[in-house]
Amino acid sequence: GKSINAIVKMMNESALGYSVDSHRLEVIARTNINKSYNESRMQMFRQDKRIKMYYYSAILDNRTSEVCKLLDSSQSGLYTPQEIENIIPPNHFQCRSVVIPKYIVKEDDNISDGISGKLEPTGGDFYRIKKEK
Repeated sequence: GKSINAIVKMMNESALGYSVDSHRLEVIARTNINKSYNESRMQMFRQDKRIKMYYYSAILDNRTSEVCKLLDSSQSGLYTPQEIENIIPPNHFQCRSVVIPKYIVKEDDNISDGISGKLEPTGGDFYRIKKEK
């Protein structure tokens, strides 16, 4: 990959005499990179049968749009695969949100980071690892 600056420079060079604001080109480049990133992640997630629900994760700060504040899973909860298909980021220019899968694991599964043990329910959707002795 190329840097944002390199992409903007290439876009400017291909404008062929048109005057295009560099900031506007940067917004377009960042938004399209985010779209490619999220769509490629979703292609992998769609193939994983362990994923039953999704989190919509917005960067919550003073730049967060009202759209992303409302879609964020801390406000709206989890989304089904059918629901998330309609709101895959980016949902506006300069969107920084991503989709995070919620994996359904069985009690005897090994944890993906190499820690083995049994998962104990702690209430709701949360589990803790009970390490094997």
